[in-house]
Amino acid sequence: MPVPLVLYSTQPKLAFRINETYYKAIHWIWCSPFLNPNPNGINVHQYPPSAIPGKIYTALRSEIMSRDIFHPYIDKIKVGLLKGISAKKSVGVISQKEHDDLIQVVNCAVAAEFQPLLYIIPYAKIHKIIEIIPPGGGANPFSVEYIIKELPRKSFDVQELPDL
Repeated sequence: MPVPLVLYSTQPKLAFRINETYYKAIHWIWCSPFLNPNPNGINVHQYPPSAIPGKIYTALRSEIMSRDIFHPYIDKIKVGLLKGISAKKSVGVISQKEHDDLIQVVNCAVAAEFQPLLYIIPYAKIHKIIEIIPPGGGANPFSVEYIIKELPRKSFDVQELPDL
């Protein structure tokens, strides 16, 4: 695959706020070179919904708007946030008090705090800090997915959009 111009990621607003406030505006993200692959494209089947930022955005927004009291997608995101909070404490990014405060914030968060945000990341700004997910490590062995473990806020734009 050629080098992409832009990468995309969908993150909940709560994660953005935690990263900005507690992690010195450094973000940990999983991203893709596609917002939404062409539905008629030859490679569309190698990108399941869990690897497509546009699908994640729509699913998360839909779950928030449903007014249902059960939120399996949000619950999954909470687990990831709690894991990240523990990881940041273990490497000294946050204190024990900040850790405890953040655990309470995540556990008490209401659905609206998981409003999706779209990260738009110019590849040229992050090409030295990006890691490609090896086959078998992502949503599909043939999908192209990346992790950026320390994405500085100055390296991406963030947008809150209507449904994609």
